[in-house]
Amino acid sequence: MLDSQEKVVIEHNSSKELARLSVSPRRAEFFLERLANLDKRNSRRVQALIDTFKDLLPTKTPLVNLRGFFWYEAQPMIREIWKEPDVQIKEWGFMRLAGTYMIEHTKKVGPVGPDGFLLVLLYALKHVRLLRYCANPGCKEPYFVARRSSQFYCSSPCAKPAQKEAKLKWWYDHGDARRKKPRKTRGKHAEAT
Repeated sequence: MLDSQEKVVIEHNSSKELARLSVSPRRAEFFLERLANLDKRNSRRVQALIDTFKDLLPTKTPLVNLRGFFWYEAQPMIREIWKEPDVQIKEWGFMRLAGTYMIEHTKKVGPVGPDGFLLVLLYALKHVRLLRYCANPGCKEPYFVARRSSQFYCSSPCAKPAQKEAKLKWWYDHGDARRKKPRKTRGKHAEAT
């Protein structure tokens, strides 16, 4: 029979294993956005990504030569899948990418359980409907995970030009009629004439 101290160690190690098999949704989204928007020519940004997401990247190599690492080489495919408007094609793309990763990873490392990068790919597969490309053509980081299905811009600053254009269009279409209405019918606080 195990004494209580050994039980605690075993339970602690089991909970560590379970924690290793999950990635929080916010962290998965943040990693996906950073990887998709990464400018691979900027070595400082690449190193920052590696430093920030060590637990999700299956490599401990220095920055010198990243070619051959799946996450680095898969970035253009992730971008292509992300921009795809058809949800089923997006799902198929992430399934294919996850399968390829599992095969490549098994060849290099041997059979292992799910790791952080695979869990992030599976998160992307599960949430493909929310992977969006910002509708603002001037956006510097256009790949984002939407908070709701009707979101087409990554942030308020990117949405401002479209909002301004919509407001101007409304005023062009309805402004004359609005200005011609008597003042008392415009609002409940208008002065009676």
